[in-house]
Amino acid sequence: MPAPPGLGPNQARALTLLKAGAIGGHLGAAAATGFFVAGRGVTSGLWCLLAAGVTLAFYIVGQAVQVRVADEPPQRVLVAALVSYGVRVSALGGLLAVAITQGERLQTMDRTAVVVGTLAVVVGWLTAEIVAFSRMRVPLYEPPSRKPGTPSAGRG
Repeated sequence: MPAPPGLGPNQARALTLLKAGAIGGHLGAAAATGFFVAGRGVTSGLWCLLAAGVTLAFYIVGQAVQVRVADEPPQRVLVAALVSYGVRVSALGGLLAVAITQGERLQTMDRTAVVVGTLAVVVGWLTAEIVAFSRMRVPLYEPPSRKPGTPSAGRG
């Protein structure tokens, strides 16, 4: 599949993984939310949906950063990934701090729905991403051999 206009080959592969993960994550979110709405009511379904939405945002932002920097030098990709992760985890820590300090306001929270909504997105995202990656063609990154008829450098 050719890269979309304006994207390099690594960015195109990262975008493919983003799309696959987002589809899998949304399917997991929809299934878990539907389960909780049907089994425990609208309030549980809304808590499940909220947790799934936060989890989707966490993954989408992280993968979008990877799409943006995928064709940069490896050091820049690593720094971007680490900064992105730090910011995203800090934001989740902030949400946790709010939840801890506002416990009396969150008495209606269905903790099971929150956990299941989060896990459904994680499992759906990772499964879809693994399937997409297993079907993806990624060229080898090693220099060609200098002597005809011999294996590439690093092999052997």
